[in-house]
Amino acid sequence: MLISSGEHLELRSTITKSKKDFVIFFIASCTGVRDYIMFEEHSGDLYQEKSSKTHNSNKISEVETYKLTYFNYRGRAEVIRLLFAQANVSYEDVRISRKEWPALKSKTPFGHVPILEVNGKVLAESHAIEKYLARKFGLLGADEWEAAKIDEIVMNLEDLRRKILLSLADLAVFDILQLFDAKSTKELEKYPKLNDFTMRIEEMPKIKAWIEKRPKTSF
Repeated sequence: MLISSGEHLELRSTITKSKKDFVIFFIASCTGVRDYIMFEEHSGDLYQEKSSKTHNSNKISEVETYKLTYFNYRGRAEVIRLLFAQANVSYEDVRISRKEWPALKSKTPFGHVPILEVNGKVLAESHAIEKYLARKFGLLGADEWEAAKIDEIVMNLEDLRRKILLSLADLAVFDILQLFDAKSTKELEKYPKLNDFTMRIEEMPKIKAWIEKRPKTSF
């Protein structure tokens, strides 16, 4: 049968009593376009469409897995942990010790932590990680302006963090803690705040350079 473009007719040929697994529908619309759609038999009288049109629109999104690596204290990773907590998203919270750090350091993008692994891909820098997660979890404001104002506040807090000045007291405490740590490596790990303090002093460029070149002594 020929169907002209001016006609509004639907022709449907259905095989209902055969043992075949498929029922073929021929549909003709007023536009003269005929679509060949195949349905697969399912539960007797029910059929599920196998058209490529619907298949392409139902792609299953990949489930993301997160792995956060940092030291065993809050430091620069705590805001990241708070984002996961608020979003109720599970993640692997890897907490490394000072003893493990030297072996891991060279494997990080910029020689420091925290780092976040998303399906095996690595993201470094705490603020970059925070913004990435905040955007994904809907915690970066309602529009670009709010996002910018949030960024403004966060960066101002970073400036305040950097304005904490080093003093003689810091260096004196650092020296004592280093001596203590040299005699009992794992003991300092029991005191997260002191451990954090020691590591921050050690990472200061000039202090770090001196530690690397100073003569090795027992005390």
